[in-house]
Amino acid sequence: MSNQRRDHPDLALGPNPLLEALAPFLPVKDLPAALRREPLANVDWRSLPPEQRESLLGLSDDHYWPISPHVHVAAEIQLMLRSGLMQRNPMSLEEQRRINMLALADSVNGVQLQSLRKRAGGSILAAITGLGKSTLVERVLSVLAPQQVVYHGEKRDCGWSVLEQVTYLIVNAPSNATRRGLFAAIIGALDALLGTNYAADLKRQKNLDEAMVFVAKVLSFHRVGMLAIDENQPNTLAENVWGDEFVQYFLGLMNLGIPVLLIGNPLAFSELDASAQLLRRFVTHGWHVFTPATPGANSWWSNQFLPGAIRFTLCEGVPSIDEIHEATSGVDGGLQGIFMAIWKDGQKSALRRAGEAARLTVEDLKAAALSPNVAKLLEIARAVSAGNASSRFNDIPHQPEAPNQEGIGCPIATKQGEASEALSRISRQLKQQESRKQKKKEKDMAARKNLSEDDLRRGADAHARFAGEQADQGELDI
Repeated sequence: MSNQRRDHPDLALGPNPLLEALAPFLPVKDLPAALRREPLANVDWRSLPPEQRESLLGLSDDHYWPISPHVHVAAEIQLMLRSGLMQRNPMSLEEQRRINMLALADSVNGVQLQSLRKRAGGSILAAITGLGKSTLVERVLSVLAPQQVVYHGEKRDCGWSVLEQVTYLIVNAPSNATRRGLFAAIIGALDALLGTNYAADLKRQKNLDEAMVFVAKVLSFHRVGMLAIDENQPNTLAENVWGDEFVQYFLGLMNLGIPVLLIGNPLAFSELDASAQLLRRFVTHGWHVFTPATPGANSWWSNQFLPGAIRFTLCEGVPSIDEIHEATSGVDGGLQGIFMAIWKDGQKSALRRAGEAARLTVEDLKAAALSPNVAKLLEIARAVSAGNASSRFNDIPHQPEAPNQEGIGCPIATKQGEASEALSRISRQLKQQESRKQKKKEKDMAARKNLSEDDLRRGADAHARFAGEQADQGELDI
C-alpha cells in the first residue's frame, strides 16, 4: 500500500483533490497527541524576571490539553468532514453535473433536490458556558485541516479553472435571530475568510427564497467541508420565531452534501429534540452533551484535565495536584474555563511578589477566588453546582429542588416550613416557565403580523422544500 493510501485511506476509492487538501487521517489513538498544544513549550520564560512574565499569561487561551470526552467528539468531526468530501468527489462526472445544475437554480423551485442530493451527516455539541465546546471544535478543525483555504489551479478533469476550497467554516449564530441575519452571518464569515464580497450579492437577492439558494450555492461552489454554527442560544433557536426555518435550512444544506455541526447551549436544542425526523438527521455523528465534572465522580478531571491544565505555568514552583484539587474542588463548579481563570489569577499573585523566582501557593489559589476577575465567574460555578435552582441564570438548565429531597449542594428539607417553601418555589418556577412560553407566543404573533399571509406561506414553503420535507421530494432514506 502506498504512503498516500496509508495517510489518506479514503483515497482507496480513487483520487479526490478535496480530500488531499486535508491532513492525514488520524486514528483515535493518535488524536490526543495531535490535539495537544502548549504555547509555553518553546518559550524561555524562566530567563525573565517573574514580574515580567505576567504578559505571557494571555497565552493560556492557546493552551489545549484534550480529555477523553473531547477525543470522541474529535473522532466524529473527522468522520463528518471526510465523509462529506468523499460524497462530493469533483472527479466524478455526476458531481460536476450536480454542481452545474445547482449553478442554474435561482430559487428553491429551481432546486431539483432529488437530483442534487448528496446526503451529509449532522451533529450537535451541547454544553453550558465554560466547558470548552468552542475551543474544542476550533482546535480539532485546525488540526484536521491546517489550511482552511486551499487554492486549486486549473483541473479540467474536475471541471474548474480555479477553485478556492474552504475546508471548514465556523459561523456564530446571528444575534438578531432572523433568516436574513442567518444568511448574512454565513456569507459574512466566508467573506472575512476569502476577502470576497458575497455580502453585496446577497443584498441583491429579491427575496428570502433567492437568498437561501444563493447562500447554498456559494457554500457548494467553495466545497465547504463542514459548516459549524456556534453560539446557539435559546433565544436564537428554540425560542426564536424563525427557529424551525433555521433548522430546515441546515437540513437542506446537509441534503446538498454539506455536513452541519450545531454548537451551543443545551436549552437551544429543545425544539429540535422534540422532532423524531430532525433528531434522526442530527445524530448521524452524535448528539454530544458535555456536563460539569462532579467531585469524585469524573476521573477525567483529576487524571486528565488537571495534569494537562497546570502544565501552563509561569512559576518555578506549584502545589501538588492533590493540593490544587483540594483547593479548587467545589469552587470551580467542575467547569474547565473557571478553573483556568482561578489558575491564571493565582499565578498573577505569585508573579507580582518580589523575588528571583515565582512560587505559586495554595493561598494564591484561594485568594484568586476573591479577585474581581474571578468572583463573578464563581457565581456561575455555584449556580451550576446547585442545578441553578434559584434561576439565577437563564442559560443554565434548571433543576428545581423537590421537597424532602436533597438538592445538589443543598441540605435536605426536613421541616414543614422548608417543605412549604420548596413547594412555593416550584410553583413560582412553573409560573415563570408558562409566562416565558406565553411571551414567546406573543412575540411570534407580533413578528408574523408584520408579514403578509403570502410572505409567510411562501417563506415556510420554501424552507420546507429546501429541507426536503415536501411530499414531492420523496421519503428520506432509512
